[in-house]
Amino acid sequence: DDQSDDGNTAAGAPTGSTAPTTTAAPGPCDESRHVVVFDISGTITATKDEVIEWLGNAADVPLPRELAPELAAAYQERGYELLYVTGLPGTNEIGGVAVPDAMTTWLTDNGFPVEGAKVETSHTPNPQAELSNDLIVLANEGVTLSAGYTDHPDDVQSFQVAGVQEIYLLGDATAGSLSTSLP
Repeated sequence: DDQSDDGNTAAGAPTGSTAPTTTAAPGPCDESRHVVVFDISGTITATKDEVIEWLGNAADVPLPRELAPELAAAYQERGYELLYVTGLPGTNEIGGVAVPDAMTTWLTDNGFPVEGAKVETSHTPNPQAELSNDLIVLANEGVTLSAGYTDHPDDVQSFQVAGVQEIYLLGDATAGSLSTSLP
């Protein structure tokens, strides 16, 4: 099943869908673990370019995508664990601060829930394969990978390989905002 970023995907709609979204929320999680994965660069930040500019100039802090903090909070309030991921190497620094710490601070400063959440950076030259492997490890531990949000088709493939249940690909048509709809 080939999922491509044709720029026609509705904000918050599963890949391949152009249907409008609703504001229906899922019920609370049961006793098992449920994780929602959010790509950081270009998905919960307004654009990927802003993150790249931030790497070169710590004062050029990226803006969050509209409604992204509220969406993450809605999942956490319902008992989902949050996993924020980025292909940026964990050894890089932003203004003298290691990327994982800089990302955690950015998330906090922009209203994203971070308590109990995890921020993962890349440690290999192949971030997509690393993401697939990390998610497969979680799935093998019995974790349900409930949803994944990204702006990149390679991440969609990583989500599919790992068995993420609902995949949301943000395309050119959704560059301005993110729906607070939950699967």
